[in-house]
This record gives sequence, structure tokens and C-alpha cells, in this order.
Amino acid sequence: MLKRNTKYLLVALAGLVVLGCMGLLLANLRAKGMMEESQKKYAAMGVEFAIGPLVPKVDPSQSNGAQQMLDALALLPRADRLMTVDAMNYAGPGRAFVFSQLTNWPVELRSGKRRWVSNVWDEIEPLIDPNRDDIRILWEAATNGVIVPELAIEKNHVNLKLPHLTSLRYAFRLAQIAALYDLREGHREDALEHLLGATRLLVKYDSEPFLVSQLVRNGCAEILSKAIWDALQYPGWTDAELDELQLAVASVKFVEPSVVAMHMERALGFKVWQLSVAQPGYLAIYSGSGGTPPTLLSAIAGILDGSGNAGNLPEVMMGSVWGVSDAYYDGRFFLDSFQSNVVAIQRAVVSRSMMAAKFHTPAIPKGYILSAMMLPSLEKMWLKTVAAETRKSLVVMAVAIKRYQLKYGKIPKESVELVPEFLTEIPVDWFDGKAVRYAPEVGHDFRLWAVGRDGIDGIDGGGVSVATNKSPMFDQDMIWPMPATADEVGKKREALERERAAAMP
Repeated sequence: MLKRNTKYLLVALAGLVVLGCMGLLLANLRAKGMMEESQKKYAAMGVEFAIGPLVPKVDPSQSNGAQQMLDALALLPRADRLMTVDAMNYAGPGRAFVFSQLTNWPVELRSGKRRWVSNVWDEIEPLIDPNRDDIRILWEAATNGVIVPELAIEKNHVNLKLPHLTSLRYAFRLAQIAALYDLREGHREDALEHLLGATRLLVKYDSEPFLVSQLVRNGCAEILSKAIWDALQYPGWTDAELDELQLAVASVKFVEPSVVAMHMERALGFKVWQLSVAQPGYLAIYSGSGGTPPTLLSAIAGILDGSGNAGNLPEVMMGSVWGVSDAYYDGRFFLDSFQSNVVAIQRAVVSRSMMAAKFHTPAIPKGYILSAMMLPSLEKMWLKTVAAETRKSLVVMAVAIKRYQLKYGKIPKESVELVPEFLTEIPVDWFDGKAVRYAPEVGHDFRLWAVGRDGIDGIDGGGVSVATNKSPMFDQDMIWPMPATADEVGKKREALERERAAAMP
């Protein structure tokens, strides 16, 4: 009797397993059909799912400065030890140190072995003077028609290697330091060469269609904007020089290249989804394990014989479960959520306002590995793009104010006085779509600012946003500061000297 009951129980359990598998299979087929419908719907809307058509092509008639840029980046010294040197360092809310005017400035060098120096200019001089020709080679790359590095995208593997991005950021840091150094030495023309060269490089290097490339480019622009702020405190500029700089900065684009990169990001995500469905172990390799995508059997074999891909077993098992349960639901959720982000960005582009975007990415269901990997960064990326465009608006506005001041010996009472002689229109604050804010103060000081993500004007609107510019691309106002006072500079120097003395053996 017991044996018979056990037999019936095993048969029942087997039946339940079969039914469960059939249910899972039917659900998977249903999800697959829904995914295919989504693909057709978005393809009919003009969405490009293939990577190849989104890779920029260089017209044979255009000169490509990519190799010259890469060669120049390889020649430039790494300025790691001077990463603590940065223009537009804040002395307090709304005020910053004019670094090029600081003499015998003590600073802690934090790259490698941390050490204090009594005068940072002694460290900068041997970095700049011997490398001027190599720096100029980099700026000359921007005189070509385009800068489009060759991209290695494998057919069966999304493997983007962009080693030049790190070097590019160092190059802009070096450009900033070189401009500050030349201003300190009174070499205005050389400083302008660095500022214009770096700006034109930003203009030409805009076609790399990846979010990471555009984020690095946005970071380079922030470094450059700080150098321009410092340069505008220099008294010897001519209107022709500032006009050239203003036009160069105004020609830099951030939104358009980022929109292209968004479309590439979707194509990359779709490619990762395809490869992960075909090879569950692909999720392990895409997350950084490298090598050949492992299978469940190869991972188990690796445990048994101590070789192979044993370390990937958890990822492969996760990918295998995902492949038979959530893959098609995840893929559809990814496409739908990504499209809603694209629509939000289109609204923002039309209105030139982050507030109009109204991002809303629904909570990502547990187990949706692809969506969790690809979607969370989209809104943050767009915030940084909006910050870059708004920062550009502040730079263009500040240069125009400087030109007005040079001609009339005073600052404008209202921003509209800059139009049309110095501006065709007042630059836009991309956070709320309004003109950047401007208000004159005593003497030649003025307030120039934009609101943050919260849309609250913390300076003039009586809002709660704290305008310290410590987090300019999120909830606080983005400020174009005024130079620190002599008293603020003195207090900072004393504080640095005390830190240096305390650190000395």
C-alpha cells in the first residue's frame, strides 16, 4: 500500500512539474509574442535597433583629426599630481578664488604619495613649458573637418573599448592648468590659444555616439568653463579676443550629441538582450567577466575539475533562469521604458527645459536584469547634459557682460542691454526654459545664475534652494561666482599653511 501511494505521489509530482513547465513555456511564448509586437511597433516609428547604422561615417572628402588627437593625447604628460589644482574653487557662497592671481600658493598634491608644496606654481612650470608643442598638436586636431575615432564593435559581443576618454579628460585638465599658468605669466595670447583650442576640440569631438563618451565630454566642458571664468578676471582682453571666444563656446553642442547617444544606448541594450537570450552566460561576460560567454554546463564542469568558468556559475544560473522566465518581459519593459524616456527628452529639447521632460520611469520589477542594468542612468545622464548646456549659457552670458564692460566701462543694468550688440538672445537656463538670471550689484560685481533640478530660484525667488553651487546640476542653483575678496584669499592661505605645517614631519 505504501509503495503504491508513493508511486501515485511521484506520478502526481511529475505531472505537476510537467504542467509547471508547460505553463512556463506558454507564458514565455506569450511574452515572446508581445516582445515581437513591441519591436514591430517601434520599428514602424523609425526606431533603429541595429548598432551599425548609428556608428558615424566619415565622408571621404572630410579630413578626420581623430588619429592626430589620439597621437597627441599619447604624447601629453599625465597631470595626476596636479588634480587638486582647479580653477573656480569656492571661497564661500557666490565667490571663488582667481587661481591665476594667487602667488606662492600652498597645496597638497594627492596623487600617489601625498605631499604638501609651498608653491604650486613650481610644480606647474615644468609640466607646461616643455610640452607646449605637444599641447598645440592636440588643438590643431580640431582644425580638421571632423574628429571621429574608429570604433571596434564586434558582431557577437558588445565590447566598447574607448581608452582615449581618460586621456581626453587629462588633456582638458592640462589645458586648464596651462591657461592659468600663462595668465599668471602675462601671456594672454597663449592662454587664449589653450581656451580656444580646447573649445574647438569639444565642438569637433561630438560624434562619438555613446553615453559614456558624452558624459566625459560634458566633464571636459566643465573643466574648461572654470578656466574661462578665471580668464575673464584678467584685465587685458580685447573685444575681438572675447568675441572669438564667445562664438567658439556658443557653437559647442551638448543636447544633440546626447540624443544620438541615447539612440545608440537603446541599440546597445537591445543587442545585449539578443545575445543574452541566445547565450544566458552572456550576462556574466557583459557585467565584466570577459572571455567567452560561459554556459551552465561549462560552469559546473569548472567546479568539478577546478578549471574553466566556475567563478561564473552564479551569473550563468541567474542568466539561465532569466532566459526562461523574465527575458521577454524584461526586453519589452526595457523598450517601453526607454521610449518613454526618449519622448520625455523630445519634450525637453523642444521647450529647452528640463522641467518639461517630466521623466517617469516605473519601478523596475525584480528579476528584470537588463532593465536594471540599462535604465537607471538615463535620467541622470540627461540631467548632466542639461547642466552642460546651462553652464554653456552662463559662460556665453559672462563673456558678453565682460565685452559690455570693456566698451562702456560699466556692467549692464539689465540683461536685455546685451542684445543685439553682444548677444542675439539671452542664453537659456535649460533647467526651466527661462533666460539665465542676471542682476547687477555694487561696482562691477553682478549676480549670474540658473536654477537647479528642483526649479526653485534660491537667490531671487525666495525659495529654499541653497545657492552654494556645491551640487550645481541637481537641487541647488548653478552660480557664476564673483572673485573672492582679499580677506577671503588671506584666510584661505592661512588655513592652508596651518594644514601644511600640521602635516610636516
